[in-house]
Amino acid sequence: MVRRQIEGDINRDLEEFIAKVANSFVKIELIKFFYHNPHFLGGGQDLSLAIGRDLKRVSKGINDLVVHGVIQKSGQKSAAIWSYQPDKTMHKKISRFVQSYEETDLRQWIVNQVIRRGG
Repeated sequence: MVRRQIEGDINRDLEEFIAKVANSFVKIELIKFFYHNPHFLGGGQDLSLAIGRDLKRVSKGINDLVVHGVIQKSGQKSAAIWSYQPDKTMHKKISRFVQSYEETDLRQWIVNQVIRRGG
């Protein structure tokens, strides 16, 4: 019964977002951080401290999120600054993802999806 309810709450856009964008736990933490702190401007070390993750893993996650249009990078190398700059379509996908992640049953489903994909 619960499984049917969860499956009914999941749409194709959310599944695709998880598969392509939110496909690791570091990226999930970064997405949630930027969504809840949309005016944040900071470097890799700042983000690493903010989400409590290793800088090397955060750097890879940040670069992937830039490619997908979740965040924007200004500057180069150690002077790089990241900010939350998604277009309206991406912001809606992010909003749906974060809201889903905050629901216990859906969070468990999302975590299982990431684990299955090796994230």
